[in-house]
Amino acid sequence: MREELLSDRLGELVRAIEIDGSIAQKIESALRETLEINANDMKKEINTLRASINKVHTSQERAYLDKASRTINEELWERINRRFLDEEDQLQLRLNRLQKSRKDCFDECQDFLELSKSAYYMYNRQDTQEKARLLRTLLSNCIITDKTLCPTYKKPFDLLVKRAKSNFWLGHRDSNPDSTVQSRVPYHWTMSQFLIESAKNSFT
Repeated sequence: MREELLSDRLGELVRAIEIDGSIAQKIESALRETLEINANDMKKEINTLRASINKVHTSQERAYLDKASRTINEELWERINRRFLDEEDQLQLRLNRLQKSRKDCFDECQDFLELSKSAYYMYNRQDTQEKARLLRTLLSNCIITDKTLCPTYKKPFDLLVKRAKSNFWLGHRDSNPDSTVQSRVPYHWTMSQFLIESAKNSFT
């Protein structure tokens, strides 16, 4: 396949993940709402971790008073104190990660939406190396056979391609189409939840 033709075909792969600004805006709005809902659970977990850290501090202070009053010896105090310090480090690490993850999650999802809006425009204005870098961002693999390209998109770009191919920008429907109760969850809502889960995997 000629280089110019290959570049055009690869450009079509990039174009397949493109979403327009109105859809991106709806996804971002749903993303904020989803994160706000998740924030309530996150606050509860943060409070639980802080309470656990305070409990460790209280136990540590009691152990120190026991050492000071010679209820326990120095060797036992060192072992107990080390255990408390290790426990506190683990709790603090979880707390820091939890507090940081919400902002990082939203930032990563926003980056994805921006790329989805502008990837094809960028591709057509990039040099060969930049195009290759963009393709590596979108694709995990691409097999070329004769004049056919068989791409494997990375998550969550694969979801955009599947939705675009089916022209189905809503959530799933129940298996029984005649049912009076149908799951008509808007696409931008299901997409925002998928983005959050994909971003979370980056931090675990």
